[in-house]
Amino acid sequence: MTPFLDAFYDPIENLDAISSCIESADLYGDGDHRLLIASRNRTLRVYRGAKVVAEHEILGTPSGVVSFRLEGVDKSRSLAIAIAAGTAIFVYKPVKGVLKPHSKFCLPPFQPTEQEQDIWRRLVGGGLTMLEGCQELVDLRNSGSSISPQGESMLTAPQHATDTTTMFDAVPDGQTLDNSRRGIVTAHPDGIARSVPVITAITVLPATINEHEPLGQIIVATEGGDVYLLGPSCRETDIHYKLKSVPIRLHVTGTRAVAFRVTVPCRDRAIYSITEQGISANVIRAEADIVDVVRIRNKIFVATADSTLSVYSARGRREAQYKTAAPIVAIEHFDAASVEGFLLCLASGEVRMFRGAEPIATMQLANPVKGIRMVPFARESHCLVSVTDTGALDIKILHRSADLGSMGSIVESDPQDVPLGIIDDTTALRSAYTREKDLEAASKMYFGFQTDLLQLKLAALSTRVKARKQTEDTMAGVKPQVGLRTTIEGFGPSFLVRVHVSARKPLRGLSLCTVCHGPDGMATARPPLAIKDPLLPISVLLPGIDTVLEVRVAVGSGDGVVGMLVFTVSDRAGKVLGRSELLTPEIDEFVAQM
Repeated sequence: MTPFLDAFYDPIENLDAISSCIESADLYGDGDHRLLIASRNRTLRVYRGAKVVAEHEILGTPSGVVSFRLEGVDKSRSLAIAIAAGTAIFVYKPVKGVLKPHSKFCLPPFQPTEQEQDIWRRLVGGGLTMLEGCQELVDLRNSGSSISPQGESMLTAPQHATDTTTMFDAVPDGQTLDNSRRGIVTAHPDGIARSVPVITAITVLPATINEHEPLGQIIVATEGGDVYLLGPSCRETDIHYKLKSVPIRLHVTGTRAVAFRVTVPCRDRAIYSITEQGISANVIRAEADIVDVVRIRNKIFVATADSTLSVYSARGRREAQYKTAAPIVAIEHFDAASVEGFLLCLASGEVRMFRGAEPIATMQLANPVKGIRMVPFARESHCLVSVTDTGALDIKILHRSADLGSMGSIVESDPQDVPLGIIDDTTALRSAYTREKDLEAASKMYFGFQTDLLQLKLAALSTRVKARKQTEDTMAGVKPQVGLRTTIEGFGPSFLVRVHVSARKPLRGLSLCTVCHGPDGMATARPPLAIKDPLLPISVLLPGIDTVLEVRVAVGSGDGVVGMLVFTVSDRAGKVLGRSELLTPEIDEFVAQM
């Protein structure tokens, strides 16, 4: 059961957007939230309801869209839109009912380390060969320092014969500067070229918890491992953090005024935490590539590419781990109906809703999700907006009367994992002591137990005698052409019966029929045991080779003790060629206990 209602679905929207490029905002302060989707084809669409009211061109491939209120711009209740595209942040502001460009902010250029500058100076001056320079760049990167994009291009360039020479050595015949590492060095004879890293993630840090005054500061992460906290006017950087890897997501909890924490998953499978004091020393190391991260109070939920959802404490200790049936493609945080949780989207199109670490609902979408957000839309407070890998737009509304806090878990226990109703040792000893204080009552109890056990044994013996007699009468004077042998595996409530079938001569077109008989030796309408596949085909039987067939048996809804399981092998005409009965005390005892 899902608490969402279908609101809008358009399979031909032709959208290509990830989760961070989906946002909603009350642009004009009228309580009507517009939906904004920045697609990878460099367009920003603005939806009012199910209609596209505006479409803007973006000067770059977007990596994220956020809404916030600019400080000191005006006193209206309208919000601004910030789009991270390439190396810049484009800010849009609604003016007279139209969304127009307001400002552009470019990140500071990359500042190379002194060690890398020394390597490039020696390369340009001829003190190092191309191969030696690349090796020193690799050693510098392995030591934990970030290298410039020019250095990354140097390492990824194809190797040629000229790499073993310096800049002042002659170039061999047939070797040009354009297809060697010499071309990268000669293109910038002054050393390292000034470059601005690309923005990989963007989010907003709320200034206060007041929803009516949603002032906030933008946080961006770059390919160079930099995390910048921009000023309230989005025109300068306020705080700068330097990480050892490339951030892929930013998840913010708290506010700027009280306390905040930014959870930053990176490409090297590390998860950092940034607080007011700086970068925390507790670093979480995931076992696979990270898809996304969600933080709920003091728990960190990490979705990785190996179809695993892991739960970590704030100190980095893994507390639980769950395997999913399909790879995880997206994870989205929500706080609705007084419940804080997240949505887990699988590559099969299934979306699971979690309340903390407990799954409470699931739904199946027509196509796998590429981007998903839980945002207010139109006049609804909680809407699930998803963009599928086919380019479709799917909008669902959370039912207004949905009580997520009282919904039970959707996890179904495996029949083999159902705990038995066994009382604890203290209760058992106290009960036994109470019964045995009176010697007369104890003797009556043991006498009754022995009487019941004797009756059970007599019933089992009588059933066995009847079955053997029926088998002898049926097969009297008939020499069986097929031999059957059965074995049991498992303890219940479901178990497996392996039937070994052998023949004296080649036979084709046979079938194995399994029937459950009661204690009287007759088939019942409601058998105490349920057979999953009562009729199994046998294509061919060869002499000297046993054919093993597996029959799944579980406890049914019938009453009474099992008499026997009868297995018969017959040909296409219905003639019985072999027969076997399964009479085991294990089955009788198990059904009696149940």
